[in-house]
Amino acid sequence: MSLSDRNDLEPDEQTPKVGVWDTVLEFGRYEHVTLDGKPMRTPAKGSLVVPTRALAEAIADEWARQGERIDPATMPLTRLANSAIDGVSGREAE
Repeated sequence: MSLSDRNDLEPDEQTPKVGVWDTVLEFGRYEHVTLDGKPMRTPAKGSLVVPTRALAEAIADEWARQGERIDPATMPLTRLANSAIDGVSGREAE
């Protein structure tokens, strides 16, 4: 997705705003990563939540460093978190 394709933002607002907030889920305290004030989702529509603030901030930093085009190859922590959430979470008993 190209940031310039986002016609819902004014030209001077093309840079996404990335953040982190903590949340308590039934299985513990986790950190959400947010983009433009909304919780980020994985490719399979899971919530992008991670167990530590340091990891959430590192993922947020990967997103904040993106330029005109979003390049997943430059976001290894995001890819790892997405894989863990989408491919493993909920399947621990298998």
